[in-house]
Amino acid sequence: MSTLLDTIITQARALPPWRQDEIARLMELAIKFGSSPLALSAEQEREVERRLHAPEAVASNDEVAAFLHSTSV
Repeated sequence: MSTLLDTIITQARALPPWRQDEIARLMELAIKFGSSPLALSAEQEREVERRLHAPEAVASNDEVAAFLHSTSV
């Protein structure tokens, strides 16, 4: 097991059981679909990373909440 995964699992053990279950489900999905044809290509992953770190304007959490509240979603 890698050091990072071991560290994360150690930290997860301190969480409430419901949160541990959420993390386990995410890990299960990553394992099941990591080699799926539905997985992103290396190029798509780079594009996601680029967009995540791009200094483009995005709505804040408060702006999103206000919008959703105003549209009754």
